[in-house]
Amino acid sequence: MEAPLTVGVREAARLLGVGQMAMYDAIRAGRVRVLRIGRRLRVARAELEDLARHPERFSRESRSRTPGT
Repeated sequence: MEAPLTVGVREAARLLGVGQMAMYDAIRAGRVRVLRIGRRLRVARAELEDLARHPERFSRESRSRTPGT
């Protein structure tokens, strides 16, 4: 059986080894792209793989720092 192309937010957080609230915060901040299907949020496995290769995208500090501070 093949793995699904998308996972829920809880499963995405588990796969990345982060907390569920950290995942929701990253989604709200636009650091994690999601598919919205009705009221459900789904994270593509390809997005999780990209985050694993580029963890700085997930980091809160990477977006909040401004040059010169």
